[in-house]
Amino acid sequence: MNTLRPFLALLLLPLSALALEQRPAISPQALNAQAMAAYESKDFATCARLLGQLVDDPALKPGATLVYNAACCQSLAGNPAAALALLDRASAIDTISVADIEADADLAAARTLPGWPALRETLLQREDARLAGLDRELRKELLARRVLDQDIRKRATAAGNPPPKALMEEWERIDHDNTEWMKTVLARHGWPGKSLVGKDGASAAWLFVQHADMDRPFQKEAIKLLEAAVAKGEAEGRDLAYLTDRILAGEGKPQRYGTQYHEVDGKLVPQPIEDAEHVDSRRAAVGLSTLAEYDRIMQANYRPTPAQAGTAAPAKPD
Repeated sequence: MNTLRPFLALLLLPLSALALEQRPAISPQALNAQAMAAYESKDFATCARLLGQLVDDPALKPGATLVYNAACCQSLAGNPAAALALLDRASAIDTISVADIEADADLAAARTLPGWPALRETLLQREDARLAGLDRELRKELLARRVLDQDIRKRATAAGNPPPKALMEEWERIDHDNTEWMKTVLARHGWPGKSLVGKDGASAAWLFVQHADMDRPFQKEAIKLLEAAVAKGEAEGRDLAYLTDRILAGEGKPQRYGTQYHEVDGKLVPQPIEDAEHVDSRRAAVGLSTLAEYDRIMQANYRPTPAQAGTAAPAKPD
């Protein structure tokens, strides 16, 4: 399952018209959150069914990550042929790393099918064409570090609250290493944008700065480069929104987009928001859902966070 690839999978059998008409009114973001919850609870059939509704909805344009995640659930639910079709579809939308597919245990059943070798060659050709002109080594390092960033957070959360000291020390070391490495990247390249490292590489760069809370001056310097990259179409406006809020909330100031949460009296609530009356307009301008919808997703996915994570919200839900 690929949750951070811009994020965060499918091609199920199309739903009947009747099923679509009877589908409860629920936002795509909430439906995706339900599917991810089903995945976490190992109810893979439900995950595949819910993501299938999103992928087959003619009103939506599902991204590669959504389709990829659906492929994972189909494979785990015992439908490997459907998973292969979804992987083909995901690759037609955006770059899908063959190395990631081959390392993803969720797709083990799909890789055993006779059709996998031929599809693998097709995916490799598409991947190679999309990576033409990019700095492949830098992108590879960004994505490898992103795996470590996400893995330590998952392991720490699963280990309980608070996690063992050794895990917290590992978490701190990974964030520190990524921060120091990103300083060299920014000094050499400026913001590593889409034309240099691809959309996923640029998003990984954002993630490391987002998690550099121990070095606020670095975050404040880096956001200037991110602002320029967004203005040039080299990075995502939503990444800029998250980092803006991260810095403001970290300095005890009101955030602008409502992305950062903390606990108050045992409840998860947004940190203070400036001009809260117009927050949804600002969120819409950068491609974010309404604050009410975002809050429903945050509450549905909330797990008590270790002290190391601070008071900020986890990585953005897609």
